[in-house]
Amino acid sequence: MTIMTTATYQELFYYTAFPVFAVSRSTGDVIYKNIACEKYLPKLSKKNSLAPFVFAQNFNGIGPVKLTETTLYHTAVAFEDGENSIFLFLSHLQHQDGMSHAAQLFQMAGPSLESFLATMRANASHWTRGSVLQGTNSGLYARTVQTLLYENDFGPQKKLPFYQVISHAFEQLNSAFSEFGYRVNAKIDEDFPKYLHVTVSVQDILFIIGRLLYLLMKVSKTKDIELSLSCDMAYSRHTFRLTAETSLANLHENTDLFEAWLLEFIPECKIEFSILQKSGLLTKENLAAKMDCFGNLSLLYSVPYTSPDSYYVRSFGGMDIFLLGLVDNMIESIREKLTNTDASC
Repeated sequence: MTIMTTATYQELFYYTAFPVFAVSRSTGDVIYKNIACEKYLPKLSKKNSLAPFVFAQNFNGIGPVKLTETTLYHTAVAFEDGENSIFLFLSHLQHQDGMSHAAQLFQMAGPSLESFLATMRANASHWTRGSVLQGTNSGLYARTVQTLLYENDFGPQKKLPFYQVISHAFEQLNSAFSEFGYRVNAKIDEDFPKYLHVTVSVQDILFIIGRLLYLLMKVSKTKDIELSLSCDMAYSRHTFRLTAETSLANLHENTDLFEAWLLEFIPECKIEFSILQKSGLLTKENLAAKMDCFGNLSLLYSVPYTSPDSYYVRSFGGMDIFLLGLVDNMIESIREKLTNTDASC
């Protein structure tokens, strides 16, 4: 079974305000913990694993769980990712009725981390468009969505300076993979309007661009990758274009077959692409592929923008550690995959 790597966990959870950690169910070892664990669960370490913690009820590795030790974060919902269990101590589960809500959330989202992330990302998209979540458990969904929106950048309400982040990312990408023989030429059009911000979270954009870049690395004939960012004002969107010369003979024109064609080259990224597609972040409307008669493959990924006065944008005097971390996580995820070809994305 394909599972995510610790680098992917890092991309998804490193900066959440609530603790998240991953445990191997076969060994009981802690294989990943985010920065919030250092503050709120200081006894948790890869050395002593879960030894200091006692669960308040019989626990089989996934599902709602409560620690007997009294801490600020004590209730989690654990999802499966292959042989790993991922514990999410969502902030709104830390109340008196937290276990009940954790059980409801687990029942609604399903047992897998993939299903949970796809469900929450999709609902985050609906939430920000102003739609009402339907059903008897809509209140729990709303609270979970809000937690992810404001504490993990899963949705677009917590804004980051798009141009600032992408500029830094492109600078890093130009030399990040030279030791592997890859030459990435990343550039932003000179007339790109810096004031137009996107309606998709920058974290999601970097996550997607990282996967598409890795795909082109896998199929590249010369290890030369062209990456550009332009603005298409006629359709109110920014477009990333990734191009590489390949030995491929043809491209599936049928959009229903394009996903299968893409995953032929990066089957290790199946879970990530499934999450992105189920949540609406990667569809035939915003991802296109073109190939010329010389085998030059271009992937075009588009994100809509909106007027900068229509929402709140966090202001930064300079590039802070949060933004640097987003770019570093994207690059490290690709580097890990290039180093360990047996690992998933």
